[in-house]
Amino acid sequence: MAVETPHVDFFALSIAILSALILFFPSYYYLKRREWLARAGYPQAHGFLPIIGAPIEFGIDALSFVQKKKKELGDVFLVDLLAIRFHFCLGPKYVGTFYKQPTNELDFLAGAEDVMPEFIGPHRANGAMYEVHPLILKAFSQKDRLDKAYDLVVEECDKAFARWEKMDHFDIYDECSTLVIAATLRFIIGDETNEKYGFELAEIIAQMEKDVVHPLTMSLRGRLPFGPYHNMINARNKISDRISSVCEERLKSDRLRDLSILQFVIDEVGHKYPLETFSYFAVGIMMAARTNTAGVMAWTLAHFASDEKLQQQVVDEMAQNSCLDDTTFSTHEKKYPIEKLNFLDSCMKETVRMYSNFLQFRRVMLKDGYEVAPGKVVPYGELLCISPAEIHHDPQYFEDPWVYKPERWLEPDYFASRNRDTIFTMWGFLRHRCYGEKFANLFDKVMWVRLLSKYEISLADNEKKTAPPRPDWKPFGTSFPREGDHFYVKISKRK
Repeated sequence: MAVETPHVDFFALSIAILSALILFFPSYYYLKRREWLARAGYPQAHGFLPIIGAPIEFGIDALSFVQKKKKELGDVFLVDLLAIRFHFCLGPKYVGTFYKQPTNELDFLAGAEDVMPEFIGPHRANGAMYEVHPLILKAFSQKDRLDKAYDLVVEECDKAFARWEKMDHFDIYDECSTLVIAATLRFIIGDETNEKYGFELAEIIAQMEKDVVHPLTMSLRGRLPFGPYHNMINARNKISDRISSVCEERLKSDRLRDLSILQFVIDEVGHKYPLETFSYFAVGIMMAARTNTAGVMAWTLAHFASDEKLQQQVVDEMAQNSCLDDTTFSTHEKKYPIEKLNFLDSCMKETVRMYSNFLQFRRVMLKDGYEVAPGKVVPYGELLCISPAEIHHDPQYFEDPWVYKPERWLEPDYFASRNRDTIFTMWGFLRHRCYGEKFANLFDKVMWVRLLSKYEISLADNEKKTAPPRPDWKPFGTSFPREGDHFYVKISKRK
């Protein structure tokens, strides 16, 4: 008698196995994380759902999430985004230690190496970060390059103002971004290269910034075979191809030699690294310029446009320091009165405080068993983070943190005390300050003074908002409002 072979439904079996795996791996991960956290003594910030709740909430509004968890858990806690973990330590006591810790314990460059592949691709730094980083700082500090930067900033500002004057209204954020990218590209890659690739690179950089702040980009780090992360990969590959071809041409010939940052780095390190490595740094600088320089420029102008009295205070100070005359900008000898504009400088500081895009600064822990606080250990290789944006909006240190009050910085010792206690972060601290701090200060102040010496800026007739919109922080992103939350202004000749 024949024995009937049991029928196996392979489709149903596959579904069952897949379902088991889907349930097993998150559960295993969750249990292992609980075991690890128990050893580390580090409280973990949870969201509205187990495991995935924190990444979702952090992706929607990172600053609010950090502020909420600080109230619940105190100054020290872990945010686990599945693909990356942030060990936050908040408050002046921890921030000061963070900045002053020796590199062999908390490594700034390793932290940069960790995040930069999200912009320009994995394994493209090839150790160059440790050699090229100080070279870029040197290049940005040289007087001949800053003089060149001054000239091109004035040129680009005048072109932008002429365009704005012909427009009934314009979005201040988009236009400041366009202006900053135009000048920054010229400064980094040189005029001739900019004429060839500038427009294309500017569009790519703008799109990359939108992709990088998408919640899926950082939370999942490419675990989906589509979406903004992969759009960014394609964009950065285009940039790498363009910059590599320019570097190759510059290495072969002196025809393109100029005072650009790119030329300086090529002269210093030559053939030592693959050509695509240079794009790594070029993209980082351009994106920082767009987020930091353009952000501060736009938010400040938005307040000038919506507050006539504030704008007049700046103009009056300019008049008192002979900054309303066009000759202020005709020679390098006459450009320095802008450094005497204390109220304008206070507006810059208040914009940085209120709209800082520094949601988190990170360092890689290189010391095993480092105890941040009693009983709270950060293991070797993990990311230790502070949040300038969080402390800038803490009423304990800044009264009325959501009110734009430049005059607070005019009080004696106000800036000095907060700078000394590392409560206020302008462009970073100590040896790891921003590459382009001097360039950004020059650019923003020259732009504001040059604009207000010739024009009045006001709200557009079709702008219904009476004050700048609340910024939209995304994890790792900028304080630019995202599309759909524009702020329209107009300019007219000053009477």
